[in-house]
Amino acid sequence: MIEVEQKFLLNPEQEEKLLKGATFDYEKTNIDTYYDTEDYTLGLESLWLRLRNDRWELKIGQNKNSKVSSRTHVELEDDLSIAVKLGLPGMDLTREIEIAGYKPFAKIEKTRRSYLRDGLRIDLDNCDFGYAVVEIELLIESMEEQQEANDRISAFAKSIDLDTRRVRGKLIEYMARYLPEHHQALLDAGVLDKI
Repeated sequence: MIEVEQKFLLNPEQEEKLLKGATFDYEKTNIDTYYDTEDYTLGLESLWLRLRNDRWELKIGQNKNSKVSSRTHVELEDDLSIAVKLGLPGMDLTREIEIAGYKPFAKIEKTRRSYLRDGLRIDLDNCDFGYAVVEIELLIESMEEQQEANDRISAFAKSIDLDTRRVRGKLIEYMARYLPEHHQALLDAGVLDKI
């Protein structure tokens, strides 16, 4: 599964336009604990290891220094695939992650309201540290579909007058606020864009 998403900040008027004609899908609270080594080994490779509600996930960034407010990620959600990508045996992922030196560096609780509209998924996220962002996303089968997906999301955003300036994701905003050295290391390496 390849996820193409763009992030936006909303005011109440924009939220009303965005959700007009949308179908409510679900509301859920997630607790995400992010892991890396003390020298940011994973982040420097655009790998984002998290424990979401007691289940491991690994997001693999596919496009550094994107010029649009978009990122494309491949998501691994089963322990064996994650272990293989991290070079771990895969017998007991939680224990192997600990032995490999990965430690928690951020914990974010977020409430997500998810909607469907015009073939797009719209996720409104409110985080426990006072940050709210909307993600509009499409799932694609291959990287060849990436530009078309970005264009479709951008056209939709413009059609309802969303502000298309670059927006930080939840984890990146958290790091910018509370982990400035970590954030700066990823900026210096070109993994993150300056926003």
